[in-house]
Amino acid sequence: MSRQPQGLSETLGFHLSNGEDIFTYQQEENRVWVRDGQGEVNAVFVLESPQKMRVEDAGETVIGYVMTRSDSWRVRKPDQTEELFVLTRRDDGNYRMRKGDGERIYRINARSYGYEVQSPDEVSLYRVRQAGDRLALHNSQAVDEPLMLYTEGEFLAAGMFVFGLEALSFVEQAALAYAVNQAGG
Repeated sequence: MSRQPQGLSETLGFHLSNGEDIFTYQQEENRVWVRDGQGEVNAVFVLESPQKMRVEDAGETVIGYVMTRSDSWRVRKPDQTEELFVLTRRDDGNYRMRKGDGERIYRINARSYGYEVQSPDEVSLYRVRQAGDRLALHNSQAVDEPLMLYTEGEFLAAGMFVFGLEALSFVEQAALAYAVNQAGG
């Protein structure tokens, strides 16, 4: 899996299996707008430094931070006093997600096709697969692993698996996915 930082072109769209636009990242300098399928702003990410991203709602109220370290990403409360979630990259290329209190909630394993998101007891939940230009998140629990979300832009599989981490809100997923992608996974 590539670990090169992936800057976004101006706009990167994500779609449902039927092709419907679900959201886009739109980047301008140190700000990234997350817009829904109708173009309405859901969140704004302000890149304060390569290691620190402020997350704001559509009204520009700070709702959290994502901190990037060499091998981890930390989702923090708005006052930055408490970690809500920590995603850690292991030396073997796999990832682990835990809550701020240390409870393990996901295992993410590198596979030949991309990544597999598992529960702590190793039940498969989601798979990320690359097929040509399409990077897709599939639901492992449903019949025939139906496609949940895809993009045809440049985005890392390590960023895409974050959208299968259901313990996070959509805005937390979008912020963490963006940070993982920017750091090169």
